[in-house]
Amino acid sequence: MSDVSSNSSREMADIASALNTAKKSNRKFWLFSIAWAAIMVALSIGFGISITRFMDTQAQMKDLEKTTKLQLASLNAQLKESRALQARTSKDSAAALQRAEDALKLGERSDLWANNLRIELNEELDLLRKKLSELQSGNPASGDRLTAEELNSIRIEQTAQKIQRANSKRNWRRLTFQVSIEGNAAAKERVLRNIEEVTYHFDERWYSNPSRSRSNAANLFKLTVEVWGPTEVVADIRIRGRQQPIRRFLLMSLDDTAPNYAVCGKGGIEYACLPSD
Repeated sequence: MSDVSSNSSREMADIASALNTAKKSNRKFWLFSIAWAAIMVALSIGFGISITRFMDTQAQMKDLEKTTKLQLASLNAQLKESRALQARTSKDSAAALQRAEDALKLGERSDLWANNLRIELNEELDLLRKKLSELQSGNPASGDRLTAEELNSIRIEQTAQKIQRANSKRNWRRLTFQVSIEGNAAAKERVLRNIEEVTYHFDERWYSNPSRSRSNAANLFKLTVEVWGPTEVVADIRIRGRQQPIRRFLLMSLDDTAPNYAVCGKGGIEYACLPSD
């Protein structure tokens, strides 16, 4: 009986010990479960925060991209407008410059015409005074008919002199044309008094009065013009007793170191230095 009681007591003790062990295990399990649940909750919260931040960042990036595109579009529009304005400004500046250059050329050409006209009028006045003096004295120039050799001795001489023009960058020259006769003094005097008139023909593009006549033998039928570039000149020399003038061709020379003389031909075209009459 005592053995049974002893066994029962040990079984009860074992049961109590098992129950205690079970309770401890159960407590550990619950603690572990609570800790695991807390960790999962924390991870979920962290993941949720990360997703929220990621979404916010994406939204900000989209807004930034949209703003950047708008700014780029605005910059492109401003660039196009600036280029168009620059093109218009360049075009207007070029047109203004061309108008200024045309006005300058027109002014220089008008100035040239005015100066040549003034020189021509002064020379015509001198000629009229000379003719009036001859008529009053009753001793007009006269002479015999010239020979072919004497006619061939007649040349046109041209000299150049540098001059300055205000507000002009061109190289201006004052050109003087006059009759030049080869031979001794007596021969020159005889030929000279048989020349009635010399008519100089200039390029019509540059002279409002392209043909100019001189009848003053005392100054060798001199004509003066002012130019900045060379053109062609033809001189018709009228001789007493001849119906047709003799002709001399000349290309202006701007060289102020030596005189320039007329010739009888122009390229492949031969002018009649001695007409048939």
